[in-house]
This record gives sequence, C-alpha cells and structure tokens, in this order.
Amino acid sequence: MRVEHGHTLMTAAFLCCLWFSQPSLADIASTGAVAASLPPSVTWHRVADAPCPPRQTAAVAVFQDKLWIMGGEDNNDHTLSDIWNSADGAHWTQVVQQAPWPENDGNTAVFDNRLWLLECRNEDGTWGASWSSSDGITWLKATSNAPWQTDSGRSSYAVAVFQDNLWVMGGRRAGVYYDDVWSSPDGINWTCRVQHAPWFPRCAFAAAVFDNKLWVMGGDEYSDQFGDVWYTTDGVAWVNESPKAWHERAGHSAASFENALWVFGGGYISGSGIGSHNFLLDEVQCSTDGRNWVQSFLPPSSGGVPSGICKGKLWFMGFSLYSIHIESMSPVTLSISRGRAPLSRVGAPLTLSLTATGFPDSIACQWTKDGEAIANATTDTYHLDQVTLSDAGLYTCQVTDENGVVFTADPVPVAVSAEKVPAAGPVGLALGVCLAASVLVLRQRKFPHRSR
Repeated sequence: MRVEHGHTLMTAAFLCCLWFSQPSLADIASTGAVAASLPPSVTWHRVADAPCPPRQTAAVAVFQDKLWIMGGEDNNDHTLSDIWNSADGAHWTQVVQQAPWPENDGNTAVFDNRLWLLECRNEDGTWGASWSSSDGITWLKATSNAPWQTDSGRSSYAVAVFQDNLWVMGGRRAGVYYDDVWSSPDGINWTCRVQHAPWFPRCAFAAAVFDNKLWVMGGDEYSDQFGDVWYTTDGVAWVNESPKAWHERAGHSAASFENALWVFGGGYISGSGIGSHNFLLDEVQCSTDGRNWVQSFLPPSSGGVPSGICKGKLWFMGFSLYSIHIESMSPVTLSISRGRAPLSRVGAPLTLSLTATGFPDSIACQWTKDGEAIANATTDTYHLDQVTLSDAGLYTCQVTDENGVVFTADPVPVAVSAEKVPAAGPVGLALGVCLAASVLVLRQRKFPHRSR
C-alpha cells in the first residue's frame, strides 16, 4: 500500500502517514533503512471534545478497556482531583468527584492489574506519595516517600512497566538532573538498578517498551537537548542505538504501536539568554528497529499525549484551558480482490473489490488504471460487463481519509486475451446441452447401482 498527500507520492510498501507526506523510498534508502523495516500505515481520527472541565495537565491512562482522565489544574490554577472514564472516547462519565490524593503530576502506569499514580502530594504538602487502584475509583496509598523521591519532589522523570516491574528513570529536582534507574516488583519496595546510566542526566524525556526492550529517548539538561535513542534488555546494561535519531527535543512522548516505536511532538530551544527561541515540533518519528526513523506530521488539531492502546487504536488526550480533545490513531489496510482469474477473455465480465479497514464510514474512493483516474469509479467496487483488449492494465484504488491523506492499495494487473467468450447463441446453447448430457452419462456410468 502507498500513501500520499497533495502531489507527493509514497512508493514504499508500508509507509506510515499521519498527516503530511513522508520521505520517498530513495530518501529512506540513503539513510540505511530498508523497505522491510518501514512502519505500518495509520490514519488519525478526531473523536470528540471531552465534557470534562478544561485543564492544563492531567494524568491519563487506558485501564480495563477504558480511557481515564485524572486531576490536573483548571484555568484558575486550582488543583483538580476528579476522575473521568470513557469506553469509546466520545462519551465520558465522572466516576470520582474528589479523589483522596490532593494533587498529582501526571505520572501514571498500569501495573499488576492496578492503575497507579506516582509523585502525588502528601497531606502535609510534601511530594512523593504513590497511589494505586484496582478499579480507578477506590484508591490506596502505596508509599508516602519512595527512596527515589524527595520531600520537594522529583519531576519530569520517565515511568515504564518492563519485565514485571515498575520503573522510574531520570528526572530533576531543584536544578539537579538525574541519570539513575529504579525498579519495583510491587510499587512499594524499590531497588536502584543503576546509579549512573551511560546516557546523560536528563528530564522531560520519553520512555517506552518495544521489541522486549526498554527505550529512553531525547530529553534535556539545563539548556542542552538530546536526540539520542538508548535501549536495555535488563535495565542495567544500556546500548546507544542511535546517537542522533532526530532533532533534539524535550517534552515529547513515545509509544509502541503496530510493531513500531513512535515519538510524538516535543520542542527545543535555539540560542541562549534573551536571544533564545522556543520551537514546538508537530512531527511524528516512527521506527521498526529504533535505528532507522521515518518522519511524518501531526494533524493540525493534535498535540496530545498518548494514553495507551484501547480497542486496537492508540489514543491521545490534548489538554488546554479551553477544551480536552480526544484523538485516536488506527492501522490502515487496503486490499483488492477480483472474482475471476488474472487472465480475462474479450467479452468476459470483470469485477474488482476493495477491502479497507481503519477508516471512518465516510471515506472517498477513486479507482485508477495505469495511474489515470477512471471516470465515475468512486465506490468500493469497479465492474465491467464485457472487457476489451484496451481494458488491460494496472488497476488500483485510492482512499482519502478524513484528514485528506491518500492511501493507495497495491495495484492489481489485469491481462486480456484476444480469445473471445463463446456467444450464447444456438451453437453455444447446443454445445452446452451436449456437455451437460455427457456429464450425466459419465455420472451414470460411474455410479451404475445408485438408487434414487
């Protein structure tokens, strides 16, 4: 399948396209990637604006086949501790009005069949409490101050669930940046696996579990940003898979989806002092090996953080003082089937059928032959009552999603033989009768003792 946007055509077999076009196969080959390592095709869907009160930050997760939004701050800087959930991203229910934790910084994890909130504020105003819940409604405090936490709090660290453990890595506190790695089998008892990892101390970086490895990507330390990618198979030994996978950034997020590793958004600072500028990145980086990356772009309305995979889609929550928008990213597949053998005879019918998954109901189709659009061929089926020699060629169907991205199915060759289909006249009818009679005689000879 190919993907295009505007006039830029994707020629590789399985390119992803989230909004605008991506590098061509030749561009990717020049970086050392191969077609087999390209990420899958996906499409974005704007689902809804959640009815929850607007907020700047919140904890998000996918838990028990539902999307969850927890806490945050409203437009008056008031702390929120309400909890909402949804089974489809469009219809939301407030399940808790006032949770027992007074404030959280958004670090969540689903671990050991429980929903976890790390780095919450204690009743005395100090930071470091961890809470968990088996249903998202009733909460239990796991610890008031884990060994990696401090009273003043550690912020902008990474959280992951890997090898049946809960992991915390890096972060900062009062201008001090960390490169330590901690794990816990229960969220209560913690072990420092590495005091100083080989990657630079950093905060606001992304972590994800992909290909049975724990990955750390990007981040910043003071005014330095990173674009490196590291992985580990045990949490102790780390490998620098890509010293500079993409432009340096911080504040980005990452997820594993459709057998690929995805990095979303982020930003970087150019210059220093009063001459510095902040740049936000609306791109998506995707890789199937952590080494070779394909760039794409977010839809204009996006900018949320991935909350997890629910019902085969990767979900995003975007928070602002005005609304909470919900989006999803789902895999796309296109295939063309035909009712007859690849070789057609002149006068025979031809039917090509498109099967498309991952799109909304209102998708636009356009069949093409040898790269040219076929007039009035805009449904999921293309049919000819009688083919001619001029109908031979390469057929495919293009599907345009709701964001204007065009996906193209792998082409199907149609060959036409000059041998005509026998006419259904008296001769043809007599031939058919003779054939039927012969078959009947053969059947009678084969089964002489068969009773009726």
